[in-house]
Amino acid sequence: GGVGGGGGGGGGTVLASLALAGGVEAQTEDGATLAADEAQVFFQPVAGLEQPVPASAKANGAVRVERAGDWLTGEHLDAWFAQDERGRLRVRRVESATGVALGSARGLGATTELLRADLDTQLIELSGDGTEVTYAEGPNRYALQANSMRLDGNDRTLVTFGQGSATYNLVPEGGAQDSGRIGWAGSMFYDDRAGTADINGDVVASRVPGPLERQHAEAMRVLLRLTPWTDDGEASDRRVVSIDLEGGPSAGGDDSQALMELRRYRANEPTDEAELETLVAMRSETIGFDAVTEVLTVPQAGLLLVEDRRRSEGGSTRTGAGETEVRGTTAFQWERSLRFERPTGEATMKQGVRVRHLGLETGRLTQLECESLDARFRTPGEERPGASPLLGVRAGDGVFLRHGTIEIVCDALDFDAGAEEVEAIAGTGNRVTVLDSGDGRHFTAREVVVDLRTGQWRAREATGMGVSE
Repeated sequence: GGVGGGGGGGGGTVLASLALAGGVEAQTEDGATLAADEAQVFFQPVAGLEQPVPASAKANGAVRVERAGDWLTGEHLDAWFAQDERGRLRVRRVESATGVALGSARGLGATTELLRADLDTQLIELSGDGTEVTYAEGPNRYALQANSMRLDGNDRTLVTFGQGSATYNLVPEGGAQDSGRIGWAGSMFYDDRAGTADINGDVVASRVPGPLERQHAEAMRVLLRLTPWTDDGEASDRRVVSIDLEGGPSAGGDDSQALMELRRYRANEPTDEAELETLVAMRSETIGFDAVTEVLTVPQAGLLLVEDRRRSEGGSTRTGAGETEVRGTTAFQWERSLRFERPTGEATMKQGVRVRHLGLETGRLTQLECESLDARFRTPGEERPGASPLLGVRAGDGVFLRHGTIEIVCDALDFDAGAEEVEAIAGTGNRVTVLDSGDGRHFTAREVVVDLRTGQWRAREATGMGVSE
């Protein structure tokens, strides 16, 4: 080791630095330990004290610091000291570089290339390739990756700069494993007190809540609202309150809409791959979901695509009455808004509504246009394997329907998914208009019912070409 000194005011020697080499081990009064290949301590005089006190220290080579179950390792460590109100030394600032790793008895960990921590302001900065913060709670794992991030302990905020991602893997006792990932190209700002996470730039999220379900989302911005942290330190019942997805200009300069997608698979034999059974995808400039009320809202024009490939146990797409024509591909479009209430299964689309449905087995195309559409879906308690999620549809305000060779114009239309029948209804003083190009009939009626499976129809109070009195 070595000692450096300088001249004092009285001509004496004052300790300025102390260098240690050949394997260093040190311990503080509060039980913290330091190990390194070499270290150097720098001192400064303090008014009123005969001896100078440590002002800063450097450690190099296989550095390891431990205290009360927490630890830090790296190749380089710089520390700056201050005195507390009782005259005891405390660390006020730390920098560590090259292969830095941190761990905690509380399950918190991190790896980075450069760590800067100011203990007075509670600011921590991590930067460098491969920077990651992890947290483990029993078998559950959480991780945040970004090449630059800053944590503010006083404000309880976390911000990442540039590309990053967050992942989780939950292993509930007796339940299916749940895992997910969200990645972004711009930034992420999390405010624990406000309970908000603002994620920007080509955001892509995925979730696997079980072996037979996949969830996917894309947006230019995602705003998560969570149960906020309370000042008394209680963090129980932390959960997502709402999710908002927004489109916008992508990194390539093109406008990109927000996307939400759900895929459900059919369990086959263990040796076979799972078969896609249902696909639901939605696109719009803005998609919002209230996790408390379970209400999904889209306040702008959008598209909803439903792919239904459910099969019977025998392998056929037919499962009996009420299950053949509903299966297939259905596209819903609207120009104003959509609202879906999951607890009641009710969905409403407004203005310029267009529906296109292609039957899976029949191959028949059904087209519907109207200004308002109400759909009824099975609620979570009504869901059953192999059953269509759609129960029925009510269309209103300038309804036009084309199914096979039949075209219908009416004021309102009801679709019963169980019976697979469409009922066209005329308003007061109006008539339903029907054109069947297959047999050349053109007539009006008070009411018309069409069987979507057979294409046959029946009418009440019908008059016109091809209608017998």
